[in-house]
Amino acid sequence: MLRSCSFLRLFHGFRWREHPAIHVKKNVVVTLDIEDCFPSITEKHVYLTFRGQLKCSEEIAQLLTRLTTFKGTLPLGNPTSSYLANLVILPCVQEIQREASK
Repeated sequence: MLRSCSFLRLFHGFRWREHPAIHVKKNVVVTLDIEDCFPSITEKHVYLTFRGQLKCSEEIAQLLTRLTTFKGTLPLGNPTSSYLANLVILPCVQEIQREASK
């Protein structure tokens, strides 16, 4: 479900062979490192992402939130955590893109 989200193409995880190539001849390259990113994303953020962005029902959003969080936050090492973190910060990334394109 999360891999099929077309807007995840905005995010580039570090792949040491591919990463430099995507930035060649770009006017602007923005790199963000959010301190304590996963622990700072709460189950409320995750739930609202499932409800709002992914249009899940309340019951499904609650279930998926329970399955993808641990002790109230996104856990490190969980395969879904990177996808969910990207979705949670998507509005911020989109705002940066809007400002950069001016």
